Amino acid sequence: MENSIMRLITDSVKERLGDGYKITTQDVTKNNGLVLKGLTIKHGTENICPTIYLNSFVDDYLNNVPLEKIVEHIIHIYQEHKSDYYDISYFCCFEKIKGKIIYQLINTDKNKDLLKVIPSISYLDLSIIFKVIVDSPNATGISTITINNSYLEMWNVTVTDIHLLAKENTPRLMPAKIKNIFNIMQELCPGNMKEIFSFDNALPMYVLTNTNCVNGSCCILYPNVLANFADAVDSDIYVLPSSVHETILLTGIPNHLDTSYLKQMVSEVNTTEVSDEEILSDSVYLFSKETHTLSQI
Repeated sequence: MENSIMRLITDSVKERLGDGYKITTQDVTKNNGLVLKGLTIKHGTENICPTIYLNSFVDDYLNNVPLEKIVEHIIHIYQEHKSDYYDISYFCCFEKIKGKIIYQLINTDKNKDLLKVIPSISYLDLSIIFKVIVDSPNATGISTITINNSYLEMWNVTVTDIHLLAKENTPRLMPAKIKNIFNIMQELCPGNMKEIFSFDNALPMYVLTNTNCVNGSCCILYPNVLANFADAVDSDIYVLPSSVHETILLTGIPNHLDTSYLKQMVSEVNTTEVSDEEILSDSVYLFSKETHTLSQI
């Protein structure tokens, strides 16, 4: 039934737009093996276009949202994000894109198929992968292209080459930020938080992400971020992978703490609160203030 609804939506979009538009659909593998049906719309000389995922629109259709309204929404997304004058020919020139190469952390076990076709570096139970930031003139957020093995061949570079560039570029383009969870909740729920919750600013729990709050878990790779924070709080740090976008830092934790509780907490949050695509890991990590190393526990 799902495929039939997707064909119905696609055909309706084609009929609504008329001649001059090329509309295609394809399966797109996302993080953690999630496969979505992507629809693309190109018009005239456009050489890049957004991928609009149909899966959520199938849910809308099953929930009795009128087909006409669904089609209007899809066309609105296309018109809002189309980039008909954007030229990506520069992507073939390594010198032009090397300053825009960044890295991201993903789960190794959940992305075995993806890791066969993209360059990566193992890190604990995770993998470091690489992307190029795309500067689209109509972009409202960060657009990226994942680097695959064929790109390395085209550029005549190695994974070591792009890793060195990403280590320099990522902290520069997306600086890390650490905020106390109490302060974050205070921003979300203005008022006297101490009267609402039974904790205060002494809560040794922090969120580490980047200034964009997108794929910020990789901030644990940034030089000296964890080391400087450990020195500042004078404590080892338990690192909990909240999602691909951020990690939770716990400080001042007693040595006799039962870490199995932390692992259970991470696993339960991943199961109940985090989308499949955004899960990073069920593991818990420990950063040593003394040795400045991060280990899986």
